[in-house]
Amino acid sequence: MTALIALFLLAAQAEPPAPAAAPPAAPAAAGPVLKAGTPVLTRTLDRLSSRDARQGDRFRIAVARDVLVDGLVVIPAGTLGYGEVRRVVEKGMMGKSGKLEIVPLFVEVAGARIALDGAAADKGESNLAPVVLAWPLVGSGLGFISGTHAVIAAGTDLPARIHADLPLRPAR
Repeated sequence: MTALIALFLLAAQAEPPAPAAAPPAAPAAAGPVLKAGTPVLTRTLDRLSSRDARQGDRFRIAVARDVLVDGLVVIPAGTLGYGEVRRVVEKGMMGKSGKLEIVPLFVEVAGARIALDGAAADKGESNLAPVVLAWPLVGSGLGFISGTHAVIAAGTDLPARIHADLPLRPAR
């Protein structure tokens, strides 16, 4: 029996090693893909101001230009979606200006939400320089002068990008 095991071991050593299994082939792309990072120009449909906007508020956006993949329109101009107020800083004393940061969230195409990335911001005008310069002449009464609110008008361009790759299916 030991001779049989020895012959088996010798035979195993004499055989050339089996070729490594080929890695599985990547599945072929089923169709066109809307790639992550594809630019999408959107515009705000609502006026936003640091006076009354709050963090988390949603506002309407619309796609300004068709988004194409392989020459086909996949997101038509006029497609509606939503953005969100990310940060609000109200104007304050001593000439401090208001600030407003917004982000696009998604657009809806044929009942499906397409997530977006991007950001925009506005800053009101600061009145700090006049306050500081006039302080020695007028005194502390100037401390009550404030800056202006940040305002993002309706129709303001809000550049965005597709958040993640999205395989496209042909329309039925």
